[in-house]
Amino acid sequence: MGALGPSISALLLTYILKGKTKVKELLKEVLKWRVSIIWWIIGLYGWWFLCSILALFLNDTDISKISFSFLVSIINIPAIIFILQLPLMVGMFGEEVGWRGFALPRLLEKYNPIIVSFILAIPWLLWHSPLFVFNEWTGESSLGYFLLKYFLRILPLSIIFTWFFQRTKGSLLLIIILYKSFNLTFNAYKIALGLNEKNTELISNLSLISLWIIAVVITVYYLKTRNNKLSSLRLLP
Repeated sequence: MGALGPSISALLLTYILKGKTKVKELLKEVLKWRVSIIWWIIGLYGWWFLCSILALFLNDTDISKISFSFLVSIINIPAIIFILQLPLMVGMFGEEVGWRGFALPRLLEKYNPIIVSFILAIPWLLWHSPLFVFNEWTGESSLGYFLLKYFLRILPLSIIFTWFFQRTKGSLLLIIILYKSFNLTFNAYKIALGLNEKNTELISNLSLISLWIIAVVITVYYLKTRNNKLSSLRLLP
């Protein structure tokens, strides 16, 4: 029930502010699947493809093993996401209806996508902060270090998710898939390649750097688009 908190809040607020019709419209976004095939490919395999590139930097990793694992995942990832990991999908449904389903569209009406991504990253971080009590998440880290490390991962993800949400015309289904495939990839990739502890830590650090590079590219794109719009407005009589 805890995982469903953002979803329940979003549905209740939508009902109070807009009525039953808007609640139905919000829920329909979870089933919005008619999106270009390229976004389905990115949602399902983008993270796995990124990890495969990062794994090439690991000295003791067999390239042929990476290729084999990547090809096998093309078949397995959709099945794992939709069938084997269904309970976790429910958890992410609970989050994403709140973050990207309810809050994101309303924030975008007032602020630019980068500011919105920063705003959403804060409650997203705080919502996950109780994970601190679980040793498998924090290890020997202090609360402050855990939250800082988590924020450094959540912030670029928030920017990426905002961009992906806009590009898929508000498909919560694909946002949920993108979220699930992210968790699946970075939790399972070390097992798929049999990585030792040192290389697991290395690929984790490389993935964090990659997330920030992607987020910076998206930020530049948004800034450039905004500047182009302002330039066009200045040319109007």
